[in-house]
Amino acid sequence: PAMPKAIVAVDARTVRAVCADGVVHELDLGRGRWAPLDRNGLPGGRLGSLAIAGFSRDGRMVASLHGAVLAITDLDTGARVELGATENQAGRTFRLAWNDDASLLGMVGADVVRVYTRAGELVAAMPFQAREYAKITWYGADRFVVLSGVNEVHDCVLDGSGIRVTRQLTVSTVAPIRSSGRWILPGLNGSIGVSKVGGINALGPTPDDFEFILNRHRDYALCAEVSPDGTVLATGGADGTVRLWSLADGAPLTTFATHPTEQGSMLLWLPDGSGIVSFGNLGQVRLLDSVPLATRLAGDAAAAADATGTAGDAHTATAHAATAATAQPDAVTSRR
Repeated sequence: PAMPKAIVAVDARTVRAVCADGVVHELDLGRGRWAPLDRNGLPGGRLGSLAIAGFSRDGRMVASLHGAVLAITDLDTGARVELGATENQAGRTFRLAWNDDASLLGMVGADVVRVYTRAGELVAAMPFQAREYAKITWYGADRFVVLSGVNEVHDCVLDGSGIRVTRQLTVSTVAPIRSSGRWILPGLNGSIGVSKVGGINALGPTPDDFEFILNRHRDYALCAEVSPDGTVLATGGADGTVRLWSLADGAPLTTFATHPTEQGSMLLWLPDGSGIVSFGNLGQVRLLDSVPLATRLAGDAAAAADATGTAGDAHTATAHAATAATAQPDAVTSRR
């Protein structure tokens, strides 16, 4: 499909996406084929033409804005809740995002931020003067940030009576990432700041709070995602590359020239950490293998030995894998 409005990795083999036409598609990564999601109550995966959308982490729930109607749909059952008159006064809504367990939905518009339950009940709202490119990201069950433009981050906490807000300044088009007790801050100059583990819990760490700075993108970073086990950071830049970094010491692991003719604007780690799906801003999709080629070959050799029960063949295959590792120590496969 065209450039998706929302994407999610359902499992290690399946990516789910929805575009402006409102049709939910699934990409079979093994076959490289898209097909409309066809479920009871959702024939042909059709939600209806939409402006924006957001999937829950597991891909089951999707929120979508259709003109002045906000719809919340369970893709497993087809059950749908519609809320009327959700458009803000300025007539623009920028982002929809679910918290981790999909119990709450955040919506950021040009002049308001709202939080709804999964059933469509309004939990809290606050006035908000958004700039272009406003984004919303959840850090927990009751905490989220709103990135407005390229210089304002609003740290928001639901406190039972409303939304408590702390404003910080930043220079980024990517919301700060909170992972394994540290902050990861992509910058407009292509650098990625990674704070110390167990450090401050507030947004906007000072230079003394950083453990290391990753400084390799030739243009500004557009997206960043941490692997499911919290050990590897993947970043996509306006230079058309996707880069992998070790979060143990900041060492660069590999670089993919993923979208040489376009910007890589979305990244997804597969749930088992075996690969990354990269979306370019012109619709190109690539599957990147996050496991080094030598490791893949050795694993394949071991699996073949287990299947045949021939230790001699396994020894030979492992030797071949070691030879490949020596010839290409940094090789990482890229699958389209």
